[in-house]
This record gives sequence, C-alpha cells and structure tokens, in this order.
Amino acid sequence: MVKYTKPDIICGTESWLKQDIKSSEVFPEDYTPYRKDRSTLGGGVFILVHKSLVSTAQPDLDTECELIWTQIHLERNKDLLIGCFYMPHRNDTDLTELDKSLQKINTSKKQKHTVLTGDFNCPDIDWNSGTVPPSAPDRQAQQTLVDLTSSAALTQVHHDNTREDRP
Repeated sequence: MVKYTKPDIICGTESWLKQDIKSSEVFPEDYTPYRKDRSTLGGGVFILVHKSLVSTAQPDLDTECELIWTQIHLERNKDLLIGCFYMPHRNDTDLTELDKSLQKINTSKKQKHTVLTGDFNCPDIDWNSGTVPPSAPDRQAQQTLVDLTSSAALTQVHHDNTREDRP
C-alpha cells in the first residue's frame, strides 16, 4: 500500500518492534524512521517521513508514555510537529504524560502547526459535543482526554468508524 499511495508521512501504533530489530528490516528505504519501542511485549509507536522532506526528531518532547514526536521543516511556512501516541488501556498515567508533552509544546515550540495521531482507545467520546456518556467505561479517563486536547487547542479531524461502530 505504501508503494501505491506514496504518503509523505506515516504514523503507526502497536508496531511490536524491539531495539534489536533494525528499521531497515521493516520500513521502506525511502523513509526516515522515528521509533519508540516498548520494552515489553507489544506496543510501540513510529513515524515515517519521506526522505524528500526535512525532518528532525524531537526528544525534548518525550515523556514516560508511548509517544513520539518529529518536526517537519516546511519551506516558507511554520514547521509541522507530528506526534504519534498509543494508550493501550485508558489510564490517567498515560494521559498525564501526554499532557506533560503537550504543555512542553505550548511553552517551547511557538508558532508550530501540531498534528497528534495514534490510538487513544477512547471510543465513547462524542467529539462533536466534547462529552462522554455517564455510563461509559473509564469515563473519567476519557473525559480527561477531551479536556487535555481542548486545553492544547487540538481538534478531532477523524470522524469515521475505525472498528465496528466506533469512531
């Protein structure tokens, strides 16, 4: 699919990669890979940037969760900051770490366009209204995600179902 669609940027979660697996063994050679592997089974996030674009890793935005950032340098425009986040289970710890990273962006990365991608595992959020039904499992964690994306001025852009009837 990558060879056919030729995307400029690819973000992925649940890569299941380990540090002893070289990026060149997995990813196309015409992409610069940025990875954060999990030290235990499963998980992991990555961002691939086509080599025709100038990109740099952003380790200063790293926190203690499955989150990675890269900056794309755009000619005559603000730079683009791309993040990829994975939260395998709804929990306050990962959301606190995501919030720390977003706060770093707000204080240190002025004048940037920001895109945060990933798998948040919060299927009950109604992004149009910014609410979570009272009966939703882990309602507080899902509401925390709504609140922190709002405080970071992020907007949900994907509204189609990704699994069964879940957005």
